[in-house]
Amino acid sequence: MIETLILLLLAVGLAAPIGVGAGVYFRELAPRQGWVAWIGILLAGLAEASPLLAGLALWATGLPPGPASVLALALVLVPRLHRATDEALGDVDPRLRGAAEALGATRWEALRTLVLPQAIRPLLGRGVREVMRAAGEAAPLLLLGASEFLAVRALASSAVAGMLVLGVFAANVLALRMRGVP
Repeated sequence: MIETLILLLLAVGLAAPIGVGAGVYFRELAPRQGWVAWIGILLAGLAEASPLLAGLALWATGLPPGPASVLALALVLVPRLHRATDEALGDVDPRLRGAAEALGATRWEALRTLVLPQAIRPLLGRGVREVMRAAGEAAPLLLLGASEFLAVRALASSAVAGMLVLGVFAANVLALRMRGVP
């Protein structure tokens, strides 16, 4: 339990500055050009990626299960936190931005002093929801990562870990087949 929480906090520590920063930049500061739209599409696709498959892919590259778990969860959290930040900033009244610009504030000053303080509560709520959702989806991955990363090998030996990975993979394949995905 504690090991999983440590891995989750490490992943959030990696993903939060990048995801929230990207959300703020793309919502408030980025020029409305074609490349911004492409990055938005890529981030939307990554937000729906499975942390379990990302972790297994990283694990297959030779990364130990602990760091693979942290990186996989962080990779999945970045676009989800980006989306949460984008939604929270979108909920702020646009008249605040207009009033700040009318009084002579730059976009950065308006963002820093008015918009972000108004968006912090919805951002925290949505951010916690996305972190917990990703942690729930990655629970088997975090169990394997915690057992290897923090040297709690009595919890899961290599054979048990392999069986657990195989079982989770089989369950995912079965669930996709039941939905009609070939």
